[in-house]
Amino acid sequence: MRFGGIWQLTVLWLGAYAFWRFQGGFVSGFLFYTMTVLAVYVGLVWLTASVGWSVECVIESRSWTKGDCMMVQVRICRRLPLPFVWIQGEPVLPRRLWSAYRPDDMFRLLWFRRHVCLTYRLEPLPRGKYVVPDMELICGDLWGLVRHRRRFPQSQSFVVYPRWRPLRPWLPATGTLFFKQGTVLRSARKPADDVTVAGIRDWQPGDRLHQIHWKASARGSGWKTKRTEADGSSPVVLLLDVCRANYREPESPLLERGVEVALSLAQAAVTAGLAVGLWAAGRQPICIDPLGEAHSLQRVAHALVLVEADGTTPV
Repeated sequence: MRFGGIWQLTVLWLGAYAFWRFQGGFVSGFLFYTMTVLAVYVGLVWLTASVGWSVECVIESRSWTKGDCMMVQVRICRRLPLPFVWIQGEPVLPRRLWSAYRPDDMFRLLWFRRHVCLTYRLEPLPRGKYVVPDMELICGDLWGLVRHRRRFPQSQSFVVYPRWRPLRPWLPATGTLFFKQGTVLRSARKPADDVTVAGIRDWQPGDRLHQIHWKASARGSGWKTKRTEADGSSPVVLLLDVCRANYREPESPLLERGVEVALSLAQAAVTAGLAVGLWAAGRQPICIDPLGEAHSLQRVAHALVLVEADGTTPV
């Protein structure tokens, strides 16, 4: 709350009252009553800004990826609909979101409205786990005599996952080696005819004709290949270097590229039917065992969200 304008108004009102009492007449009386009306208005603005407010920040419920644009709606409700009052919203952002803040419509003259909606954007979103920023609401009058600031905490959290890119034609399968002959990719993997079929997976370059699962392919979801126990017998473990000495700054683009490559490799391994794990020697070491395909990929993705270059031991 800024009280400088209120004290100035109080001094002016006392001066107008003294002038009216000692001087008398129409002009002094008009000046005194004008200052009285203005003082009552400022008092009502102060009362309106102090009580009866509720603020809720609403975001879309979805899975967020690095680089996405998040639209945040600030829904404001007030109890006393006093006119000639303006409000301005300022989110209390963490340091990593400062560069992503884009104010769209954060100032409004209320008039008699009880409900109002402000909007701002966070673009591009950086990788990490966050809580929807608290909202500071600034309320004031048209003459700048009252300026009231209140903070409304928020509790909704969201996670921004790293981006990943499909890797073609790399295939992290046991005994698989692709080499290029002209424009045709071939595999040096020997057919596994004597192993048990463990499931199906998407067709990949190098799969032989007898390995195609014809019934699953006929359902119209693309070519499917039989996944044998030999395909899923050897897991993949990713090593990510998070040593602080190898990066110029904690939020280095090189670290972000490494996180993106790690998640892309994990996605490629799971697509090939392999379990994937992760090891990173940071301040809080990350060691994920390759247990299952879907579960291991989800655990790796969650771990890469919080990875920072804060380690002391290089890979």
